Amino acid sequence: MVRIFFVIISFIGLINAQEISSSVSTKNISITESIIFTIKISDVDENPSVDISKIKDSFSIISGPNIGSEYRFVNGDRTSSRSISWTLIAKEHGMLEIPSLKVNIGQKTLITEPHKIQVSKQTADQATKDLFLEVKVSTNEAYVGEQIKLTYTFYTRVASKVLSTEFPEYNDFWVEKLFDPVGIQFTPESWTDIEIDGYNYKSLKIYEVALFPIEEGIYNLESMIMKIETKNKDSSFNRLFWDDPFFDTFSQRTRAKLLVSDPVSIEVLPLQNIPENFTGAVGDFTLNSSLSNSNIDEGSPVVFKVTLKGEGNLSNIGRPYYR
Repeated sequence: MVRIFFVIISFIGLINAQEISSSVSTKNISITESIIFTIKISDVDENPSVDISKIKDSFSIISGPNIGSEYRFVNGDRTSSRSISWTLIAKEHGMLEIPSLKVNIGQKTLITEPHKIQVSKQTADQATKDLFLEVKVSTNEAYVGEQIKLTYTFYTRVASKVLSTEFPEYNDFWVEKLFDPVGIQFTPESWTDIEIDGYNYKSLKIYEVALFPIEEGIYNLESMIMKIETKNKDSSFNRLFWDDPFFDTFSQRTRAKLLVSDPVSIEVLPLQNIPENFTGAVGDFTLNSSLSNSNIDEGSPVVFKVTLKGEGNLSNIGRPYYR
């Protein structure tokens, strides 16, 4: 009986020894910078299970989960810990929070502490760096069903390569892709030379969509996130080998960088005075008609052509009918 009691006490002591901690790499970032969120659990030999769905309300997950293990032996005693981390990008500026999360280890549940993150807007200095991602929106105020065009463009002044792109999701809009890079092989001719504030850039259109809002309200659209690889000369290497062209290839330093487009907010207004036969098309349209020949003989055929042009969701207009 005494032996059983001793084993139970030891087992409880082992469970209570488990500790959990969480941390962030920084608590002050700009909208274009990433942070690393890490959870660490001591005295555990199995990978924890974490539901991070609540993080996605304010942050996009760039990478992770990345799991690491640590083992220590001190005076014959063995201790172990597991860490799990994610790289995050803020979806909007302001004071954001990484909320408390539940971490499941076998039959046990641990809770992390929350973290406040101050996210600032992209500054003018950041916008004139060597490379950046720009989003242009045709309007920030539209009616239900009215077209809103978003164009994403990448600008760079250094040798760059796009490694991956996370495209935004537009859950509250009907979406028509105007330019989709999937399957396109970009060439040097795909780039356009442009001067911005006295600096020469190469620009490349990455993505373009037309959005058609379904319901009225204020919508905050997600940012586009790009992972870029750049090559820059290593100044320390040049100090060793001067500026000898033979060593130019070896003096290139490669690094990865995350680019984030500015958040976009759109206010959608309700339609007014809707006619009975309204089919849902909202935009600026013109309707023209023409005849193939205005001078014809009786009984001769003639082609009557009706042309509808404009900017908007033409597919909602439907087929014409004649009275």
